[in-house]
Amino acid sequence: MEIRAFAEQVLFGSTIADKTWAPGGISPFTDELPGPALETPPTLPGRPPELAFDRRLPHAAQFPGAGKLSDPRGRGMVLHYFANHELLALEVMALALLRFPDAPKSFRAGIARTMLEEQAHLKLYIERMAELGVTFGTMPVNSFFWRTMKGIATPLEYSAAMSLTFEQANLDFAQHYEKSFRDLGDEKTADILRQIHDDEVRHVEHGVIWLKRFEAEKTLWDAYREHLRFPLTPSRAKGPVFDEAGRARAGLDADFISQLKVFSSSKGRPADLWMFNPGCERELASGAKSPFFQGRAAFIERDLAPLLMFLAATDDVVMVSRKPSLPFLSKMKSAGFSLPEFIEAGDAPDAAAILKSLGSRKLGVLQPWGETPAAMAWAKPLADILRAMPAQWPTGFTSFFSKDFAARIAPDAYSARRCENMAEVEAVADDVQRAGYTHLAVKPVLGASGLGLRRIALENPSHDGIQIAEKIKFPCIAEPWLDKICDLSVLFKVESTSRVRVLGITRPLIDRTGKYCGHALGRPFSFPDADGKPFDQNFFSRLYPGWMDQLREAALQCGEKMHAEGFSGPAGIDAMVFREPTPQPLLHRPLSLRPVVEINPRYSMGRIAAALEHGLARGHTAIWLHIHNKLLQRSGCNSFAAFATDMTRRFPLETVSYTGAGAVKVKSGFLPTTDPEMANGILTALFAGQDAATFAWNLLYAE
Repeated sequence: MEIRAFAEQVLFGSTIADKTWAPGGISPFTDELPGPALETPPTLPGRPPELAFDRRLPHAAQFPGAGKLSDPRGRGMVLHYFANHELLALEVMALALLRFPDAPKSFRAGIARTMLEEQAHLKLYIERMAELGVTFGTMPVNSFFWRTMKGIATPLEYSAAMSLTFEQANLDFAQHYEKSFRDLGDEKTADILRQIHDDEVRHVEHGVIWLKRFEAEKTLWDAYREHLRFPLTPSRAKGPVFDEAGRARAGLDADFISQLKVFSSSKGRPADLWMFNPGCERELASGAKSPFFQGRAAFIERDLAPLLMFLAATDDVVMVSRKPSLPFLSKMKSAGFSLPEFIEAGDAPDAAAILKSLGSRKLGVLQPWGETPAAMAWAKPLADILRAMPAQWPTGFTSFFSKDFAARIAPDAYSARRCENMAEVEAVADDVQRAGYTHLAVKPVLGASGLGLRRIALENPSHDGIQIAEKIKFPCIAEPWLDKICDLSVLFKVESTSRVRVLGITRPLIDRTGKYCGHALGRPFSFPDADGKPFDQNFFSRLYPGWMDQLREAALQCGEKMHAEGFSGPAGIDAMVFREPTPQPLLHRPLSLRPVVEINPRYSMGRIAAALEHGLARGHTAIWLHIHNKLLQRSGCNSFAAFATDMTRRFPLETVSYTGAGAVKVKSGFLPTTDPEMANGILTALFAGQDAATFAWNLLYAE
C-alpha cells in the first residue's frame, strides 16, 4: 500500500475502522507516489460524531483521581483518555506524511511503521475499555494536541513535537499507570501499558535519530529547544514520574535527560515574569532611571536574582543575568524544591531583548521585587505581552519606602525622627540620652539591609559620635539604639480589595554591624539571643501568644493604613525584642517588644526564608546564611566554590520523603541556594540540622 494512501485513509477516515485498518505483510508499504505536499492542513481530522473534538456532554466525567482507580469503570475512563491520545497521534503522523512528501524515504517509512504500532495500541485500549464497561466515545475529547501540531512546518518540528514531546511524555504516563494498575491487581491493563511503554521507547528513538541526523552540529537539547514551537515546551515531555532508564534506551543522551529533568515552564497559564530589583530605596534616593544596580553593586542582582525561584510558581519565568548551572539546579530538584523557567537577561537587562526572546508568548503579570517608577518604566515595552501591567504608581508612593514612614503610621515611644541637618541629629541625641539610652542609631532615609546604619555613642558625642555623623548624608533618620536581643519580621500582603493577609513571622539574623545576613529556620529560637544566651522561659511566655498576636495586629493595622494611601502588594515589618534601659543589671532588665521598627513595601528576604522553611523537614532546625566575602575569608576558603565543596564534604545533605504528601524535605546538611560557581560577592546557603546550623551561627557571630 502506498504511504500516501494509508495516510489519507487515517487522516480523513470517519470511522474507527478507517483509523485502524492497515495492510499486512512483512513490507506493507511502498513510497513511489508521495504526491504533492498538503499545503493547508484540514481544520479537523475526520472522525465519527461521538469522538468530535470538544464535544460537550451532560454530566461529562472528569479524569479520575487515584482514589477512583479501584473501580473498573474508573480505570476504563483513564484508558479512554489514553485511547484518544493514540488516535490523535495517528492523525498527526498521517498529517506529517502528507505535509512532507519530500522528506527522506526512511524518515517517512519510520513514521508509517510507527503508525502500525499506534493502531495496535488503540485497538488494545478500546478492547480493554469495553471489558471495563466503557465505550470509546462516551467521554468528551479535546483538540489541544491537534491544534498545536497541525501547523508543523518541517520534519524537524514534527520530530521535536511528536517524538520528543508527546511520545516521550508517554514513557512516564505508561510507567506510572502500569504501576498503579499492577498495585490494584489489574495485571491485564498493566501488561498493556508495559507493552505500550516499550513501543514508545522506539517511537522516541525515531525522533532522536532524525533530530541528530538533521542537526548533527548541535547538541540534541539545543536542537530540540530550537525546533519546538510554543505553546509546546519541554514541560510537556514529562509526566507524573520521570522514566530516566526508558529515555536512555531511546537514545537520549545524559545532558538532554538532565536538562529536561530540571526544566520547568507554563503548560497553559500565562507565566508571571519575576524581576529582581533590590535597589528600590537607592533608586528613589538617587532618582535613578534604571531599576537595576550599576557598577560595583551589580553583583547583588547577579548573585541573588535566582532566589526568586523560591517565590515563583513552577510555570513562571524568572529573569536572571545567567541561568544557574545544571548541577546546581539538579541538586535543588533532588532536595525537593520545584523550579521555574529561567530566562537570561544579561548584566544590563533590556526589556526589548526579553520581548524578543519570548517571541509570541503571552505573560501574566510582572512581579518585581519592588514596584518603583523605574521598574514600571522598564516594563513598558512588555505591555503588549502582559495580561496586566502593575498598578499605576500612586502619588506619594516614595514615602512608603522612607524609614520615617513607620513612625508616621505606627508611632511609639521609640519612633524614628527625620533629621535634615547636624543640629537636628544633636537634638535627638540629647532626648535619647535623657531617656536613659547610651547610643543613637542613625541611618539613611532610604536604605535597605542595614546599609548606611551608624551606631553613635552618646557619652562623648563631640569626640566619636559627631565624627561618625558627619559621614552621613542628609536627610537621615535618628532614633534610640535599643539593646536588642532578637529581631523579628512579619510578612504580609495588602490586597487590592483592601484585605490584609498576614503570611508569617520569621527571625532574621543581623550581624554586629546591623546588616542583614540570613534567617533562623525551623526552630528559630533554639539559637541564642544577641548576647549569646539561650532564650529563657520569660521570653517564651511573652512570645506565645502575646507578642505574636501583637505583631499580627500591627501588620493588619499598618496594611489597612497603607491601602488607604494607595498601596497594594507584598510588604513586611521589621520588629525587635529588646531590654529596657533601666539601672538594673543587664540580664535582669525587663524585655519589651517594638512591633514596628521599619516597614518594607516590597518583597523581602523573609519571604524567601519562609519558602525555604517549607522545604525543611518537620522538627528540624536550620540557618539560611548570606555569605559575603568577609565571612568567606573567616571560613578560610579562597572562593565560594571552594567553600561549597568544603561544606558539602563536612555536612553532606540528607533528605527525607513524606510518601503521603509525595514530598522531599531537607533534613540535614549543606545546601547552596544560589549557584556557588557563579557567585561573585554573595553566596546563600542552607545549613540544616544541629551540626551544620551551629557551624553557620558561629561563622556569623564569631568574635
